[in-house]
Amino acid sequence: MPSSPRLSDIRFTLEKQGQGHLLAHWDELDDGRRTRLLQDIERIDFRTLDKLIASHLRAIEPTPLPSVIEPVFVYPVDPGIDLVGKYADSVKRGVSFIRQNKVAVLMLPADPEPIPGRDGPVATLSISPVRKKSSFQLFAEYIQGTNRRYGADLTWYIMTNPINDAVTRSFFNEHNHFGMPPDSTQFVVQGVVPACSPDGKVLLADKHQIALMPDGDGGSLAALRRAGLLQEMADAGVEQISCFPANNPLAKPIDPLFVGLHVLTNAKISSKAVAESDDLEPVVNIGSYMLARSFVEDLTADESSVSLPWHHRIEPVSCVDENGVRVDPTQPNAVRFRRRLSDAIPQAAKNLILQTSRAGEFSPVTHADGPHSLHSARCGLNRRAADWLHRAGFDVPNESSGEPAGQFEISPLLALDGTHLREVMIEIPTITVGKDHYWG
Repeated sequence: MPSSPRLSDIRFTLEKQGQGHLLAHWDELDDGRRTRLLQDIERIDFRTLDKLIASHLRAIEPTPLPSVIEPVFVYPVDPGIDLVGKYADSVKRGVSFIRQNKVAVLMLPADPEPIPGRDGPVATLSISPVRKKSSFQLFAEYIQGTNRRYGADLTWYIMTNPINDAVTRSFFNEHNHFGMPPDSTQFVVQGVVPACSPDGKVLLADKHQIALMPDGDGGSLAALRRAGLLQEMADAGVEQISCFPANNPLAKPIDPLFVGLHVLTNAKISSKAVAESDDLEPVVNIGSYMLARSFVEDLTADESSVSLPWHHRIEPVSCVDENGVRVDPTQPNAVRFRRRLSDAIPQAAKNLILQTSRAGEFSPVTHADGPHSLHSARCGLNRRAADWLHRAGFDVPNESSGEPAGQFEISPLLALDGTHLREVMIEIPTITVGKDHYWG
């Protein structure tokens, strides 16, 4: 590829920004890799990057603290007598909104993506206890089960990024969109920000590739605006957006109680939380939100940005050094920038928090091994299925450890929770100790 005005302009910009090293291996690249490198460089918003480097690396700005900190009311998992009526009314209102398709479903990006030691988006990995379904399939079945139960036709917006977008779309095509009409699933590509060295130099993932990183779940809001999807939602009569994270297979993509509480209280943003699991872990925001569409429109009124603060974190990022040698660090070597959706909470005129069951809705996959891994999430799905059977009035044998004595899986196409299972499972199921059991 000979020199061109495009290349000259990019080279000038890089030298001006102190990032000329990004073309250090140019002469070693073929035309295809040169094109890829130029495309990656053109994705960088250097104006924003300069501000981030200045504020987060060169002169770290202190985080402003609120002048007054007041206790936050949390709606409990199990309502007391004073809230029983409100919860019942909320479920009715939530069901009404779902039936009228006034709610859209948004899958937020996973972080990290992919998880260490695994290839591909976390939601493509086999995870269910018996049929080994992916989280994508479980989420699709939950949405379809909701549509069947309430006579709805919900649209599912799936947040991807430039790195995993093609893989995700291909996965859906290979699985025929898991039975969902293709026009009811829409893919949205979120923005990216380059990873930098601690001194502000943009990293190369390869000689022809910038180490571009997704801009966080907060960046998803700007992505909706850029893609014209907020207007599409408005035109379709969507008033609320139900959000859940891609890396939590126990998450409910949509929950009538959560929808209804959010609407009845006129909240602009609502979040779900679970109680701490031990003294070292604080109360956890599980990454599931309800958002008023109008609130997202206000936050993204500036189409080039979104009114949420940036955060940075130093972590290991694979890259190539100045000699073009690949480096796979085991210790943090790079700065990543991202926005958090939770930072929208203080900007809302009204918000609420709904506590939910950790066992029922929270087992994220963020590591290859340990408490937040594929194995722990699969165990969580197994325990939840056994709990649903128990709540439906059926006996489920346990091991001496307290774990279910067997593998249990209930498709959301059959039931969405234990109460629903009691309504649809007419015959007493046959349960054999130590065996696999599937209902769907």
